[in-house]
Amino acid sequence: MSEDGIEVPALLSPRGKALILASALLIALGFISPQHSMFLSLFITGLSLTLLIIIMRYIIQIKAKALSSIRVERKIKGSFIEGDLHTMTLIFYNPSLIPIYGVEFIDNPPKTFKVVEGSTSGLLILPPRGTSRHEYKFKPFIGKHSFNRLKVILRDPLSLFFVETYVGEPVEYKFKPKVIPLKEKRLLSAMITAPFGTSKARIKGIGQEFADVRDYVPGDDFRHLEWKATARTGRLKVKEYELEAHLRAIFILDATKTMYYGVIGNTKLEFSARAIATIAKLLLDRGDYVGLTIYMGGDRYKIVPLGHGRIHVYRILDALADIEPYSEDKSQFPKVIAKSMVRGTSWGYNLVLLITDLEPYDEKLYNSIVDVAIKAKELRNTICIISPYSPLFELETLNGFSKVLQRIHVAKSWETREASLKIFTSRGIPVINVGPQDIIEIILKKIEALRFHAPL
Repeated sequence: MSEDGIEVPALLSPRGKALILASALLIALGFISPQHSMFLSLFITGLSLTLLIIIMRYIIQIKAKALSSIRVERKIKGSFIEGDLHTMTLIFYNPSLIPIYGVEFIDNPPKTFKVVEGSTSGLLILPPRGTSRHEYKFKPFIGKHSFNRLKVILRDPLSLFFVETYVGEPVEYKFKPKVIPLKEKRLLSAMITAPFGTSKARIKGIGQEFADVRDYVPGDDFRHLEWKATARTGRLKVKEYELEAHLRAIFILDATKTMYYGVIGNTKLEFSARAIATIAKLLLDRGDYVGLTIYMGGDRYKIVPLGHGRIHVYRILDALADIEPYSEDKSQFPKVIAKSMVRGTSWGYNLVLLITDLEPYDEKLYNSIVDVAIKAKELRNTICIISPYSPLFELETLNGFSKVLQRIHVAKSWETREASLKIFTSRGIPVINVGPQDIIEIILKKIEALRFHAPL
């Protein structure tokens, strides 16, 4: 059998080694007295065992050759959204005329997958020119995940020899963050921007929707005169209309390895990605503009330019599904933030939300980020740092006495945290610390507070 053109040898199992020793011993005993019937029978038995070993080795070579020709196909059935139940189907094709029975296979799903039903291993039963299927169910986490080749272990009928190799090809799949339904009253209250409901903010001007009646001012268009109010009051009155104000929000997500700290499924990065997905969908459904930059460490980043419309939701979700923490190196982060500004400032005023844990402490990096943020403010942008605070996320996974100890640790570590935040706040860049329970609410409130001042 060959693996990438390299012949994979058949190895002796412990049983095979024992049988070879036994056959060698029997043959050696047979030479003590070949004329004696007992020693002759020992000699013949030893030869028979040797012949059996040769036959088994020949059989495994034939089976290995047939196994090298099989094809493996993966199929995933599901929504490709994190946390949903998905079914993985492995389909094996045997194009040869040699049946393949009793071959062990072991799938290698990413460690970020949680298998909830079935098994990732089994016995392969493939008839000549036939197919075989194996299924198991799993729940994935956010991001890009790679499946390695399947490991197969081939044995002869007596398990004297075995071959370990891999079949199929590596495959990569992406899973999008779940959009969290905003059902809680405290979250809905953050979305209300006008007495008319939760749809759009309005600014008085020359628009399409009637807002109020006011006194006539020289220069007003006579077409907007309100004759009934004029007749009733004896003074000229004009109609005032409302003009929709749309926000332009740019999310810059720190997706380096420090953000991936914690229990898989509940890391700072995953909570942040869900928050962005949820809020981006809300804003785009309301007609706002949304942009996204994902920084994965080193010189790796991805920018989704400002866009609007419901089709843009899929671009945002697809970008978030590409999350794959690359490094803890954040040295290029300020440059990536600046590039995000270049993509956005041509539209005018933007709300820039920088989501980062500000870890590890790096005063030089902090000052570089502040310099970029100040330049962004000079270009009529509002910038705010939303910082997932690690101890708050750690509390999510603890209970009982461990949780009490962690709260004490949080109180002590807060002094260090405050010192680092002063670098930003002293130069007018606000930093808001968030935990897993309030990250969406805080971002929503920040957005809606700005909507009242949004330019046309």
